[in-house]
Order: sequence, then structure tokens, then C-alpha cells
Amino acid sequence: MLRMLSGGSTREAITRTLDISPRTYTTYMAALRERFRVRTNEQLMYELGRRRDTAADG
Repeated sequence: MLRMLSGGSTREAITRTLDISPRTYTTYMAALRERFRVRTNEQLMYELGRRRDTAADG
């Protein structure tokens, strides 16, 4: 799901591809935003990308 989000897929495309309900998607995204202490999906993608880049640097 995160790879699809970072690739710019819409919520509708993600739920259809993964065969999950929109409610499941919303719940999962809310849990991720809470875990990473951000408010928007854009902030979440930035934070995940930043952490990925940091991990890749060693």
C-alpha cells in the first residue's frame, strides 16, 4: 500500500487493487499518521521517504 501511495495511486485504485474496503484503508492510514505523528498523507509520505533515505545511508 505504501509503495502505491508513494507512486501517486489514488485511494480508489489502492482499495480496488488490494481488495480492501475504503474503511480499512482509512483506518490503516490514520494509524500510520498517528504512529509517525503527522497530520496529512503528504506529511506521512515525506516522513517515510526521509526515514528510508536515512536507512539507506547507513
